[in-house]
Amino acid sequence: VALADLDLRVAAGEIHALLGPNGAGKTTLLRTLIGFTAPDSGTVRIFGHDPIRHARVVRRSIGLIPSNDRSFYLRISGLENLVFFGRLYGMTRKQALVRARMLLEELSLSDAARLPVGRYSRGMQSRLAVARALLTEPGLFLVDEATHAVDPRGSRTIRDLFAQRAREGAAVI
Repeated sequence: VALADLDLRVAAGEIHALLGPNGAGKTTLLRTLIGFTAPDSGTVRIFGHDPIRHARVVRRSIGLIPSNDRSFYLRISGLENLVFFGRLYGMTRKQALVRARMLLEELSLSDAARLPVGRYSRGMQSRLAVARALLTEPGLFLVDEATHAVDPRGSRTIRDLFAQRAREGAAVI
């Protein structure tokens, strides 16, 4: 049984860390919050919406950084990936390009912006996943081991970025 008797409320501007051993249900909770996994019982609400019934609305309001993300297109550049995902999120090409360049700079990926993602290290791909989550400035970030493969300086940058987003009113789990 995972997540039995869980009652979690996260307000705007709060950062919550989920701690526990492997198999404790941390990733299951994140998958349930985004609507990838339906709960056997109970209710889940993200900004007042059920993530299963209102998947489109909920997913637009969440920046997801999954553990071991493998959803980038490896043959195109980091910049092209971010613009592609920005367009999927409803941004214009120009909006996505401006925002992608800014985030690549913030995450120290500007020098690699035009390299195919397949040439990125695991740490660089992790930072690119953070950039993608930040693209649309969502109100909630679901972060699953975002700094696992990142060097100490990059880890600090990522933590600082999420702390800044929380100060601006986003919730972070």
